[in-house]
Amino acid sequence: MLFFLYALIIPYLEIIFSISTTRCTDIKSVIINVLLSYMAGLIVVFFVSLIRGRKWQKIAEICVMCLIPVLYYAEFLVYRSFKVFYDINTCLNGAGGAFKNFMGDILRLIFCFDGISRLVLMYIPLLLWIICKKQIRRLDEKTYKYLKDYLNRRNKEGVITAYRFKSRVFLIMAFVCYILALTLIYTDDAHANMYGKEYNYQSVVENMGLSTGLRLDIKNLILGADESLEFEAVNNNGTDVLIEESEEGSFLTEATDKVDGDNYAENSNPENDDNRDLGVTPAEEESKEDTQPVEYGDNVLDIDFEELASRTSGINGELDAYISTLKPSRKNEYTGLFEGKNLIFLTAEAFSGYLVDEERTPTLYRLIHNGIYFEDFYQPSVAGTTGGEYSNLFGLMPTSGGKSIKMLTRGNTFITMGNQLNKRGYWGRTYHNNNGYVYDRYDTHTMLGYSEGFECIGNGLENYIEGSGFPASDYEMIKGTLTEYIDKQPFNVYYMTVSGHGQYSRKSNQMSCKNWDSVSDLQYSDMVKCYLAANMELENALTYLVKTLEEAGIADNTVICLSPDHFPYGLDQGSSIGNMPNLSELYGFNVNSYIDRDKSSCILWSGCLEKMDPIVVSAPTESYDLLPTLCNLFGIDYDSRLYIGRDVLSDTEAIIFNGGYDFKTELGTYYSSKNKFVPISEDTEVPEGYVERIRQIVRNRYNFCKGVLRDDYYGHIYNEIYGEEKNPQ
Repeated sequence: MLFFLYALIIPYLEIIFSISTTRCTDIKSVIINVLLSYMAGLIVVFFVSLIRGRKWQKIAEICVMCLIPVLYYAEFLVYRSFKVFYDINTCLNGAGGAFKNFMGDILRLIFCFDGISRLVLMYIPLLLWIICKKQIRRLDEKTYKYLKDYLNRRNKEGVITAYRFKSRVFLIMAFVCYILALTLIYTDDAHANMYGKEYNYQSVVENMGLSTGLRLDIKNLILGADESLEFEAVNNNGTDVLIEESEEGSFLTEATDKVDGDNYAENSNPENDDNRDLGVTPAEEESKEDTQPVEYGDNVLDIDFEELASRTSGINGELDAYISTLKPSRKNEYTGLFEGKNLIFLTAEAFSGYLVDEERTPTLYRLIHNGIYFEDFYQPSVAGTTGGEYSNLFGLMPTSGGKSIKMLTRGNTFITMGNQLNKRGYWGRTYHNNNGYVYDRYDTHTMLGYSEGFECIGNGLENYIEGSGFPASDYEMIKGTLTEYIDKQPFNVYYMTVSGHGQYSRKSNQMSCKNWDSVSDLQYSDMVKCYLAANMELENALTYLVKTLEEAGIADNTVICLSPDHFPYGLDQGSSIGNMPNLSELYGFNVNSYIDRDKSSCILWSGCLEKMDPIVVSAPTESYDLLPTLCNLFGIDYDSRLYIGRDVLSDTEAIIFNGGYDFKTELGTYYSSKNKFVPISEDTEVPEGYVERIRQIVRNRYNFCKGVLRDDYYGHIYNEIYGEEKNPQ
């Protein structure tokens, strides 16, 4: 009896955890969560029941009730802080530095009503055990004695048989719970995909519980290195790409003419591609009658991926075979537009396009709208700040959470703008106005290919920052560091800003306090106004930057690119989708989906663009698209098939997606947790098989991102190009 009660601890914790974080209300998800968590509880008590001796068994019981709530409470604090769940990779790689640096924020979360109340709720089972343990144990002893006597009447080893019988019951009940849960899972496409080929830690924890998320995460960590990537055949209007099995895994091969398994647009006509909607809207349409289309070459490297796959084993061979099936994007009229120009790339902490105002933030507004204007831009929030940096810098999804950037920078990083422009003789450096130990940036940011390395607070940048409060000033960082490179053209610099970081209050955020007067009269709540005030420091930094570039006469010869790292998750403490009052206030509508949550703006500007007709990208774009777009604009020799994003100025089909396998195209949005596609309008015609085709593409791209991390794939490609496998730094 007592052990069966112990098994309920995990389902109880799952309920408290769900209510405290995502507030999942889907009935089927709740039932699956209860079944799988009770299974986990039964397995735990099975192992406890194997312990002989009351003393040691009692110690094990106390450990169970003390330690398991720690996992749930820690993830509760993580979600409250970062609005994502930390998988095992993230916890073991870089999270420690983040927690140490933001310990003040963590303590504020603990020592508040929500923090203390959740801690008490999670330890109620332990409190009940302390209060009622004698009564429960007496009942358990009576039940056990009855079972022992009953079995003793049938054989001479009744004590041992009762002991074994009880243990077997735990396993049988666990198995029954597991079978019932799997039945519910595999009778529903959304849950089946989430549990299987579209597994994502965040989605599983939200819909099936933390115990299930951790179990699957551990399984993938143990078995993932030996699993095939299983790229799928993509059906492109009847032209098939077949899967051919080999000893090394599943490889994609051509069945007919080579098609673009990922980057193929519906109803495209290769002989008349100029008539396609590129998702790029010029300010004035020019007549194309009586003009011959310009023949542009493909953005490819001189690599025969099909031949390379035939002589490469393992994961790299699978990736080669997959890439060999893809159609590259073509060069276009914008290819080389920025060749030879300087580049300043910024990842802006918690930046949102919804903070931009023509009067209050004129520089941000100018750079967004007078450069290449992205009407529908997204930054998926997959692994917090380090995940956003990863997608900005490498054009990939961080499929190993916070560990992704560490894994990739241990290998070859020749695809970064740092390395690509370094080969052309650019002066380069990365900057961050915070401690370099946070997310191990001392290790990762020195491996991005910038010729002069990494500078942060602790190895030089503190000389430009006044005071020691948090967050530090973006304006002071850019004003000070600009002197280091403005006379060293061509230059290529990267900034990770910090002024927009939470907490958002005048008491705990010095940037909110510093810039309060500029937002005090706005019709927002104080927290939203503090967020806007903190980001005024970024506005001031860019105002100074552009002004200085113009005064130096090099604004036309300099490119500024800016992308967020994630949405402003610090605005809402207990936020979940549909329960983000402050974020919804900032956005101007109720945020009910991850796609809506991650919508933002980016900057891709140069002074020379203001002398041209505006370039407006109307199709959905995201941070993964920035690197291939920059490569094309800077005239860099690159292979477009090595990126999951696209050159947004090319004719490649627009597909954006997040870590939960939601996606958006020019025809509509797919929500994976509901297995539902919503067309962009009532008049939109969605071709038969279209949604499944895009889902296949998304799964393939997700698998590509996983494969790149598993065996230094870019080192493999670098070796093929240059004949020596080493990091170009």
